[in-house]
Amino acid sequence: MPTTGIAAKARGLELHQAMGQDDDDGGEGRAPRIHGTGQSDAGGEPERTAERRVRPKGGRVCRRLGMTVKGDGDNEMSIQFPNRARLVGLPGTGDTIRGFSSVTLLLVDEASRVSDELYTAVRPMLAVSGGTTWLLSTPCGKRGFFWEAWEHGGGEWERARVPATQCPRIDPAFLERERTSMGERYFRQEYLCEFEDAVSGVFGRDLVASAIRNDVKPLRIR
Repeated sequence: MPTTGIAAKARGLELHQAMGQDDDDGGEGRAPRIHGTGQSDAGGEPERTAERRVRPKGGRVCRRLGMTVKGDGDNEMSIQFPNRARLVGLPGTGDTIRGFSSVTLLLVDEASRVSDELYTAVRPMLAVSGGTTWLLSTPCGKRGFFWEAWEHGGGEWERARVPATQCPRIDPAFLERERTSMGERYFRQEYLCEFEDAVSGVFGRDLVASAIRNDVKPLRIR
């Protein structure tokens, strides 16, 4: 599937390569970056089932590198590397995700579907380590922290966009069938990584924003 990624303090090429890793099951690739001894990588996703992807997908990466797959002994959905770095999958609820610290890479998968409250809950994990945040996702409207970071995040974020048309694993004929089946709007969002307005909106967000001017004095009625 196509992915739009945003990485704070991460090189664009590294992010592109991470998103382009192939999976045996045909899903999206995610390649964890392995950090120094005793440090942790934490990944958060919207649902518990997504959390459980960490062990099988991360395990395939380990086996390709000739590593023995084993957990960290504390977390069910975790992988510990020979240098004692950890990859830990966390559930997508703010109440149960708190408590991790010294995280060096915070990877938020399907970020456009993660709530702003959850994102706010995980950001303090980087307070001491000064680590890096990666947001990976297909867009889901012009809303939420993912869109805000992409559109208004400024130079703090490195941005990479990988539409399905650039993925050699996806047949162009399949994409044309999808375009016909789902319509142009959903196709652009799901396969071309474009942020689209909500269907329920009468006026587009960009049109509303263009109608707002700061140099017009407000009308005061007494």
